[in-house]
Amino acid sequence: MSASSAETDWEQWCGKDPLPDIEPSLLHSHHIHQYAQDYGCLVSNYQEDNLKPASYEIKLYGELHYWVEDYRKRTRTRVTEALNDKGQLVKLPKTSIAFVYLRDEFRLPDYIAARFNLHIRHVHQGLLLGTGPLVDPGFNNRLLVPLHNLTSNDYTLQVGDGFIWVEFTKVSRHSRWGHKVPTVSPDHFKKFDDRKNKRAADDYFKNSRVLDNGIVSSIGSVLDESRQATLNAERSVETLRNWGIAVAIGLLIAVASMTISVLSLVNSVNQNVESTIGNCCYDTENSSRTDSPSTHAPPVQAETKGPVSEESPDVSVDRVEEDPDVDMPPPDDVEDLTE
Repeated sequence: MSASSAETDWEQWCGKDPLPDIEPSLLHSHHIHQYAQDYGCLVSNYQEDNLKPASYEIKLYGELHYWVEDYRKRTRTRVTEALNDKGQLVKLPKTSIAFVYLRDEFRLPDYIAARFNLHIRHVHQGLLLGTGPLVDPGFNNRLLVPLHNLTSNDYTLQVGDGFIWVEFTKVSRHSRWGHKVPTVSPDHFKKFDDRKNKRAADDYFKNSRVLDNGIVSSIGSVLDESRQATLNAERSVETLRNWGIAVAIGLLIAVASMTISVLSLVNSVNQNVESTIGNCCYDTENSSRTDSPSTHAPPVQAETKGPVSEESPDVSVDRVEEDPDVDMPPPDDVEDLTE
């Protein structure tokens, strides 16, 4: 089925269910094939090989959009890459948020909604989809899929590989789609706003005000600030280490100088004390020599003027001269000294 004929078919069957007997439920692969192949609904560029039991695989084709932030200059630069060539490799920067504007269009009738999720292979490698959002019935446009690379490594995608899985659910019955149910009045059914269809990627960004400042992951800024803080801390430690070494050397020099000064002072005091003690000893010795005669006269022996008793040879007796003026006792009263 050509793209133009599929678009025409979708317009024809958007408000009328060609398969009213299918109960409201999650569609399995056969019903997905019927709506897509026979009636041009659900997705453009339908390929039966992309079917799974209850979902449909969308390949990675379209456009990649993301912003790169220079945290030091506080600037953000938008990057856009075309995803057209099968086998082409594209890189998602680490700790980044990116958007894939899919090439294939969703063509949902008013009675079928869709949900999608990231291919499990990418999930296992650390890539995350923003959510598994609901795509409202009546949506006829290309999807803008948000991706989160929360890992610390750049992530590589290959164009043409399976990217997301989509499941389709038929909503509850309504008489306006040809279902055999009672007509309700008043009818509160809310139809999808057609003005939201056929929008480009920038229309999505403008609607969410992303184009004003871009959008980046806060993890990158936190990591960059953390790295900068670590670098500053290392520089501070290095500076303190250098200052510490200089201060230590200065203290050693000061202690050495003080030690030398103290030793010099102690040596000088010792010399002064020794000199003073030597002078005092010299003065004392001179004084002793002056007060005592240099030679001593021999002891004076008593002159012996008479005979000495043989019994007392060592005793010397001085003879006393008679003084004529002194009365002497009579001779009988004098003891014989020889007895």
